[in-house]
Amino acid sequence: MGTAVVEEAVRSGTTEPRFRSADELREVLDALFTEIDADPVFGSRLRRANLPYRAIYPDLGVVLDLAAAPDAGAHQLLWSFDGDVGWTPALTLEMDSALANRYLQGRENFAIAVARGAIHVSCIEVAAAMAYLPVSIELTSRYRAIIEADYPHLLVG
Repeated sequence: MGTAVVEEAVRSGTTEPRFRSADELREVLDALFTEIDADPVFGSRLRRANLPYRAIYPDLGVVLDLAAAPDAGAHQLLWSFDGDVGWTPALTLEMDSALANRYLQGRENFAIAVARGAIHVSCIEVAAAMAYLPVSIELTSRYRAIIEADYPHLLVG
């Protein structure tokens, strides 16, 4: 499925940075949350936000589930790409993976993307969506550092 997305981008002349495959998207997100999980300050902050979250990237068929670890032990966070988790997301965001890449680099405004219908949001309660925004802003610098180091083809100008 991911190869078809890349091939379509080439055919249509789109030069927007894109993930090469679903595996690459999972790899980048896994690196991001592994780094955050190991950070005693930000990992703890994200854990305390206690926001079970699901991100759906339909163009690549990837679903990410993220939640606070039940105990502040070895891990702050739990995440999975297999859809078989023991929690219900309080917030679900659905967006194209290229948009997610721009958003995670701080190159896409969340509110405008939602208003345009480019990001579909569903939440159990509005407070869940509001709790997500300040936390998501902190992801930007870490995400950008990861792609600068290991995935430069994803950088947005």
